Amino acid sequence: MPAAVNVYNTLVMRSFFEGIPKKSRGRTPDGANDLQILWRVIMPLSVPIILTIGMFYAVWYWNEFFTPIIYLSDLNSQPLPCFCATS
Repeated sequence: MPAAVNVYNTLVMRSFFEGIPKKSRGRTPDGANDLQILWRVIMPLSVPIILTIGMFYAVWYWNEFFTPIIYLSDLNSQPLPCFCATS
């Protein structure tokens, strides 16, 4: 399980959530439970960091060339980073 979470991304998310002002986190609708607070207050505030982490993962997988080199033997079916690395 530790390999499923990138430590750098965790630190980036932690620093983002620490930067949210307490007033924004304390603003809750009347009678809302914890799940409603998560979806109505925390999630709209977290959209920028979710997109940023998603972009980090997209660039990571785009640039990864070692795994396809191991599993794909046909050079025509390998992605572009693999083709450039083996040339």
